[in-house]
Amino acid sequence: MSARAAPQTAIWVESVEVVDSWARRAKAGDDLIYAHGPDLPRIAGTLRVQQLVGRGIVHPYCRRADGGVDFIARLLRPVPATRGDAFLGADARAVLDYLRCTVRPGQSMPTGAAIAMDLGLRTEGQANNLLHRLKRLGLIDWRLSAGRNHEPARRVLAQMGAMV
Repeated sequence: MSARAAPQTAIWVESVEVVDSWARRAKAGDDLIYAHGPDLPRIAGTLRVQQLVGRGIVHPYCRRADGGVDFIARLLRPVPATRGDAFLGADARAVLDYLRCTVRPGQSMPTGAAIAMDLGLRTEGQANNLLHRLKRLGLIDWRLSAGRNHEPARRVLAQMGAMV
C-alpha cells in the first residue's frame, strides 16, 4: 500500500490506483484503512473513497486506534472491471485522471498540446490519440463548441464515464 508519514497524519493512501485496485479485487465486507491520524486529509485517495461512498460502493467509518483515528472504508459490493480497463495503459490512465481533476462536464477541455505539456507526453498528437481512445471506450465524451471571432472550435466535455 502506498503510504507516507507526516506530522499531522500518521499514514494515508495517496493514490487513486490503490483504492481502485482494492475495490476491484476485494470481497464485500472487506475493509481498507485509507488514513490514520487526527484529521482526514484531503488527498486523491480519500477523495476517491468519497466518490465510491456517493456511488454506494463503500461505507466509511472510523475507530480510535493508537492515539489517533483509523479512517476505514468497508466494501459493500465489488466494483466490476470496466470494458476497456485492460486496454488503457499508463498514459491513457494519466490523461483520464488529469481530465477528472481539471474539467467538469460542460466545461472546455484542455487542448492536446496542454495535456501533452502537463503530463510530459511526447507530442500533441499522442495526447489527442489518447483522448480519442478514451472516447471510443466510452470513458469520456465531448461535443465541439464553435469558436468566437475566428477562434478554432473547442472540445466541451459532455460526460465522464463511470470508470472507477
